[in-house]
Amino acid sequence: MTDHSRNSPAEDGHVVSLDLLRAVASLAVCWFHFTWRDDDFLPDGMLRASGQYGWLGVETFFVVSGFVIPWSLQRGGYRLKHYGRFLLKRVIGWIHLILSPSCSCWCWPTSRPFPTSIAENPS
Repeated sequence: MTDHSRNSPAEDGHVVSLDLLRAVASLAVCWFHFTWRDDDFLPDGMLRASGQYGWLGVETFFVVSGFVIPWSLQRGGYRLKHYGRFLLKRVIGWIHLILSPSCSCWCWPTSRPFPTSIAENPS
């Protein structure tokens, strides 16, 4: 017998396969950074070559987002007349992400994240 008390993915809005895809993509990106972070870290061989295509995890995130964003808009009842509100929320989020580090650098000018001149760059 099947258990019909549990909602299907279409009913509760949760798609388990997308979680799996996100997990694989994030692990691929992490593995890429681990295996290719420095030329001297790992010698050439199978272990290093295994992370060669981990950058595809970033593209996978873009594909997943390209599905999830319109799907969420459709499920949330957004219509074209609501698009301005949706866009405003995103802009406010980006402003926050830009202003937070900028204010930190302004409040603590000695903790510069980037060198001020090429002469300070050790490479």
